[in-house]
Amino acid sequence: MSHTIPFDTLSYSKRMTKAGMKQDLAEEQATAISEIINDKIVTREYLDLRLNALDLKINSLYLKLTITLGSIMLTGLGLIKLLKL
Repeated sequence: MSHTIPFDTLSYSKRMTKAGMKQDLAEEQATAISEIINDKIVTREYLDLRLNALDLKINSLYLKLTITLGSIMLTGLGLIKLLKL
């Protein structure tokens, strides 16, 4: 995903250090949380982009289906007219 959610790793690690956690562990935990947030959580903007793309695909398929069904109907009408002659 190209969208990220802001997460202040420095502020988080300072807060954990102040609470009694070792600094290297607090920094590693902050980095891990940041990676998890940005890899696993989807932003609204990302969802909007994906939904718009899906909507375009659905509209395209609807158009193709309409054209195909119209062609089938015309072919059927042509065959009926041909058989009546």
